[in-house]
Amino acid sequence: FASRPPTPIHTKPLTLPATSLMVAIMLCALPAISYLVWLNKQIDLSIISVEFAKSVAEKEQGSALMVRLLTSFPTLWHFAVATFVLGLVPALMEEFWFRGILQNKFIEILTPDVAIWTTGFIFSLFHFQFEGFLARWVLGALFGYLYLWSGNLWVTVIGHFVNNFVTLVAIYLFNHKYLSYNFYEPTAMSWYWIVLSVLSVGTFIYLFKTQSKKWTPKPLS
Repeated sequence: FASRPPTPIHTKPLTLPATSLMVAIMLCALPAISYLVWLNKQIDLSIISVEFAKSVAEKEQGSALMVRLLTSFPTLWHFAVATFVLGLVPALMEEFWFRGILQNKFIEILTPDVAIWTTGFIFSLFHFQFEGFLARWVLGALFGYLYLWSGNLWVTVIGHFVNNFVTLVAIYLFNHKYLSYNFYEPTAMSWYWIVLSVLSVGTFIYLFKTQSKKWTPKPLS
């Protein structure tokens, strides 16, 4: 990868319509993403290997403990720090690496679709959490397509941050008894919420794509 000429990670201006649609897509996608997390948890890994399933379960318990520790938010100050550390920094770093560098390099040697889904797979794998793997893979692919169509990495940075921030807000409200839905333990939602989420996301994606000309990365001269 390093031997190839660098690819510009954002070549088009950040527009208000693209930003607004990105935010709308992420907000509408929350029920569907939550459902994918729940669906992922229903997979019985003991079919593959009992020892493998036990190992994954132990790692998930450790990850869950770490997440609960990092998102305890006893005060608003803790929440503000967490928003920066767990919301903004990952949105910036992960999008610049996975979409800005890795996806662009894959597009040079693969078709755009294969490059996007491959990058999304690596993006999900990078988190080292089986529970939520499917949701992160789909989310990573979604960011990949929106980046491809918009031609501006800041659009996906904003979308990534919105996803992180809304989750942190929901956890904060749950911890302080203002919200009943537990993001630590996602449950199966009613089918109509899932259908509404998918239809809304599909509509906004269509609007996003039609207002953005397809962007093909070009090497720097």
